[in-house]
Order: sequence, then structure tokens, then C-alpha cells
Amino acid sequence: MNRSLHILLISTLLLTSCQQIETWFNRIVNPQEEPAVTLDSAVLARREAIRAAELAFRQAVADSIRNQPSGTFNDFPTPPTPFDSITVIQTRYGEKSGTPFRQYTYIDHSRSSSAQQWFSADSLRKRFERFMTEVGGGKIAYERTLQQCLAQKVETHIDSSITRYTGFWIHVYPHDGKFYLEDDPEWKYAWHLNDSLYMNLTKNGPRPVRIVSFKELTDGGFMFQTTEEKMVFTPVKGHRNLYRMTLDGIFYKQMGYAVPADTYFRYDIIRYTGNTPDRFIPIEKEDEQ
Repeated sequence: MNRSLHILLISTLLLTSCQQIETWFNRIVNPQEEPAVTLDSAVLARREAIRAAELAFRQAVADSIRNQPSGTFNDFPTPPTPFDSITVIQTRYGEKSGTPFRQYTYIDHSRSSSAQQWFSADSLRKRFERFMTEVGGGKIAYERTLQQCLAQKVETHIDSSITRYTGFWIHVYPHDGKFYLEDDPEWKYAWHLNDSLYMNLTKNGPRPVRIVSFKELTDGGFMFQTTEEKMVFTPVKGHRNLYRMTLDGIFYKQMGYAVPADTYFRYDIIRYTGNTPDRFIPIEKEDEQ
């Protein structure tokens, strides 16, 4: 075999081997490059929707309150509750005085957080008693106001049915078709009713006000009149022991819906956290449900 023919044969063998290697490599790296299968538009749309949902989920997780690159959060559960027990409903980012801040509003579905326990009747009882018994401005203000109430000469018309409604009451708020407690960092509304006094929990402690009348209503609700205002409670259809509340005929978003504190465990709680404790914006309260 002459030299030229020998070189040509070797070159041909090398080229064939390289082409085979390239073919094998492409099959391994790009296995989908097989004869194409035609898909209808519905299947393609469904696949795209699944991909979009998966991408949104990954982005939400990566930007959730559990996966932060740095920074200490204000009032966040330790240890954190399971991943599926929270729903982030609002995020805020900004900068103030050159310092970046992140803020999250989320629903805690676990119903066992310390924030939710705040609304239990037992917790409220201890809170009220502490204000009323510990030495300090709260105790002094409470005793002074209580004496004024007892000294009032007022005619009362209080139906015995009031005993069905006495106890601690808390407020819930509608959001996206459901009702929630709220761990409002500014103030949480709660009050107590007995057979002669209505006591709203203020920042200075319980403030007793004399009840002058009470009666049940034909719609299943009730009303009572104090020396200061008239409160009417209308049952909300589809919700047990949940009442729409008006004060002197006015619906206040901050105190629009009330439930007995004994039922606090029925409601998830909306909470707030972030790397700063002083810029929280509570959820927008709805005017009506």
C-alpha cells in the first residue's frame, strides 16, 4: 500500500469515529432530540401553566421569610413552624436613611403561636387582672373609674339573657373571603362584658363603663347601651358566634366584627415580621363583608 493511500484510509477512519462520538454525545446530552411528537394546544398550555406555577413557587420560597440572605427579624417564631403553615400575603422593601428594610405580612395557620394565645380568654383574664391589681398608673386609673361607675345613679333595663354573652370578646377581620385574628403591632382590641359593666382594654388598662340596658334581638343578635354609647351586634350568616358590630349606628373597621374569646382557636392569625420593628403597615381593613 502506497503512502498516500495509507494516509487517506487513516483519515477516513478518524473522521468516522469522531462523527460517531459526536452522535453518541448528542444523544446523551439532548435525549429529547428524537423524532418530534406533535402536541395539541391544550396540552402545551397545561404544561406552560405547570411550569409557571412551579417557577412562581420557587421564587416565593426563595423570597419567603424563611430564606433571607441576612438580617434579624422582629418577632418571628422560633423555631419556625412547618413550611406549609404560613402564607405570605404581602411583602414590602425599601430604604430609610441609607438602611434597607424588608417587611412581610403573613398568615400563620398553625393556631399555636404565642401571638394567637394572646387572644385566649385565659390570657386576657390575666392581662386584665394584672392591670387591675398591680401597683401603678393603670391600677389607679381603673379604681378611680370603677368608683365613678358605681356611684352613678342610673336606671337600668338589663335582661337576664345577658349572662349568655358575658365574658371576654375579641375582634376578627375579613381578608380574601375569610376572617382572621390580627397580631397588630400597634394595638389589639379586646373587651369584657359582665352583668353591669363593659370594660374595653385600653393602653392604660381596662376602662369600665356602666351598662344601662341590654336585650336580645329577633335576628339572633343582641344590643346594649352604656352611659356613653349604644352597641348593636348582628350575627354574620355562615359563621357561628361571629357578630357585625356597630357603635351608635356606625361601623368601625377597627372593631367591625367581634367573637367571644373562647372561640379564638377557630381563626388563623395575620402576623407581621421584618428586619425592623417600627415600619409595619397593618392590613387594609374592609368596610363591610
